[in-house]
Amino acid sequence: MKLVIVMVLLAGIVVAYLYFHPELADHWLRQTKETLNSAPNVGRPETTVLYKWKDKDGQWQISDQLPPPGTPFETLEYRHDLNILPVPPELQGKE
Repeated sequence: MKLVIVMVLLAGIVVAYLYFHPELADHWLRQTKETLNSAPNVGRPETTVLYKWKDKDGQWQISDQLPPPGTPFETLEYRHDLNILPVPPELQGKE
């Protein structure tokens, strides 16, 4: 509990300092934006690309490797920041 109080007090001190010195806040925000823009994947969710196709026996295949050349395929892209679950039966058809 003491740690929470200390953290809240420190955050309050930082906010008060930046409130009374807005030129420092602008400089800090500008620097933060530049840092975030220069980072390669910051702000963009990580994704996994999969390929879906039917093999010569008509069975569906899903892989992270491209299918054999000449095989028609579908590209599937899954974001790591999403959780995809099936809709429960009691909620299907309701909005």
